Parts: sequence; structure tokens; C-alpha cells
Amino acid sequence: MAAITLLKYGVWAVGMNAVSGLFGYPLNLGNYMLIFSHGCMAIEGLIYAPFYRIKLWHIVIAAIWTLHNDFIDYVFNMAPWYPYLSSHHQVIGYLTFWLSWISIGVIYYLNKKVNKLPLN
Repeated sequence: MAAITLLKYGVWAVGMNAVSGLFGYPLNLGNYMLIFSHGCMAIEGLIYAPFYRIKLWHIVIAAIWTLHNDFIDYVFNMAPWYPYLSSHHQVIGYLTFWLSWISIGVIYYLNKKVNKLPLN
């Protein structure tokens, strides 16, 4: 769960802040801090993925949790609010759903197929 959510929310926060800037939202030091820190989160998830002992049932539980969060965020409007992107809420929800699946797949792939370590 840690690796999947580090990757997903790291990429998500970088994307939301960067796209807000592209849409005209004036980025401040806080936004740049979020971009940097969440970018590091995503990298951390990738770096440590091969070291986890992930089984298929771990992936299933993490997938249920992660996709459930997407459902709550975008069906019940609990996602963090980005004023310059509010008119794109449905598109953001759709892309976030696919970002979840991509994060699940990437972490599973890195753990099972790449850098197979004796600890796994």
C-alpha cells in the first residue's frame, strides 16, 4: 500500500499543482514545496518497490483501498480543491482513476519482475 500510494499521490500532487500553474493560478512557495516533496514521494515509492515482499493479495487490498479513495474523492467531492481546475473535476477524477491503476501496475511490475532480490 505504501509504494502504490507514494507513487500515485506523489504524481497526482505534482500534476495538480503544475497544471494549476499552466491554467493561470499563481504558484507560490507552498506550491513549489508541494511539487518538490510529492515528486520525492513518487521517486521513493519507485526506489523501494523492489524491496517489498508483495504478494497478490497485498496488491488486491491496496487496489481496493486506492480505488475506493478515488470513488469517495470524485463521487462525493472530497478531493482536495484546486480553484483553477474546478471546472475540470470530472476529467481529473477520470485521470486519477487511471493513475491509480498505473501505480498499482508499476509497483507490482517493479516488485515482481525487476531487480528480483533475495529478500523477496
